[in-house]
Amino acid sequence: MVKSWALVTGIVLLVIAGIGFVIPVDEGYSIPNVNDLCSSGMGQLAQMFGSDVQRECQQFKYLTYGIYGLGLTGIVLIIVGAVVSGSKIHSLEREIKELTLKNSMLLSKLSL
Repeated sequence: MVKSWALVTGIVLLVIAGIGFVIPVDEGYSIPNVNDLCSSGMGQLAQMFGSDVQRECQQFKYLTYGIYGLGLTGIVLIIVGAVVSGSKIHSLEREIKELTLKNSMLLSKLSL
């Protein structure tokens, strides 16, 4: 259960990050491209003369961080889902069932 949940969530986050990385949002530029433009010399000059440009560049910077964060989280979840073995999960479930059975047997003996 944990394995499939981590894999599916990781893949979904990675796809969302990929879409955010590739889809153009402003005159054919993607979010990271706009952030790079804001970080360039011309972008810094434009930010000095306009507060609107400065605010938009700040938003694109945070969006870029979000895209990278989603992608990194997706990769980590995919790795965790691939590394966690299903046999450990099944053995834990088996142990829980055995302990539950033992507890119910003890309770039935105490009630007699």
